[in-house]
Amino acid sequence: MNRLFQFCVFLLALSCVILQAQSPDNKKASSILGESEVQKASDAFYLAFYAGDVETVKRMTRDDYLQTDVNGNMQDKARWLAEYYMPLAQRIRTEGLKLEIPKSDEVQIRRYGNVAVITGRTTLRSSAVSGVARSRDLRFTQVWVKDDGNWQRGVYHNAFVPEPNSPPGTR
Repeated sequence: MNRLFQFCVFLLALSCVILQAQSPDNKKASSILGESEVQKASDAFYLAFYAGDVETVKRMTRDDYLQTDVNGNMQDKARWLAEYYMPLAQRIRTEGLKLEIPKSDEVQIRRYGNVAVITGRTTLRSSAVSGVARSRDLRFTQVWVKDDGNWQRGVYHNAFVPEPNSPPGTR
């Protein structure tokens, strides 16, 4: 009886060790799949955004959307659409305005169930944001929410990266 009990305890401990060893890999695989899913949604949003596809951008933006722009201004969905995106999309569609889709780097995606946070750095080559026709680096944070099986952008914050010759208090 004592040997049988020891054997059962050994099997239980071995099972725990095996499960513990496999859990990070399973979580990592699940996390990578989740990250890929969020990245695909973000990519689809930006393809629509730069094509002037208003309906897709509206659909992929939550109704309770909030954005903080590079100047620290807060906008809800209605204000962001009216003041920023609709005029831009109009120019894309009617004037043939071509905007280069910026490449992002230093991208990190963290997923928390049906919420994902994407952070990164991107370089804009436009005068539309800075008012000056030159490249500017931005850091961004996006919060995406999966609702009814669809990812929507819920929060966006971006800020200019201080330039190397900026005064010390602005870095």
